[in-house]
Amino acid sequence: MPANSPQGKAVENEAKHILEQEGFQVLRAVNPAPFDLLAWKDSSTILCVSVRRSKSVSINGYSECVNVLSELVRSGKAPGDCQFWIRYPSLWKRFEILPGGALLIREGSHARDQVCT
Repeated sequence: MPANSPQGKAVENEAKHILEQEGFQVLRAVNPAPFDLLAWKDSSTILCVSVRRSKSVSINGYSECVNVLSELVRSGKAPGDCQFWIRYPSLWKRFEILPGGALLIREGSHARDQVCT
């Protein structure tokens, strides 16, 4: 679900940069992909990442997107692990998408505290 606004694209670019710093090769997905970024280190380390920005919405505000990604995982149609990232004004929250929902990976007080897993 790629970004349609300049702010959304900026957050995608920030996430892309973070992934590249961690050694990933990254491509932006195009509509109608259910995720925004496809990242890989090798054939066994592939991430499908959906990125959103928010001032106050929790992961609960993105239940429709999480459900779509969970169905990809449940059905085995995801090309790798799925993650959902939310960019708040002062931090990133990252969630692993599981067959039944999302699990918080890590949360910190600064964007630099966040480590890709």
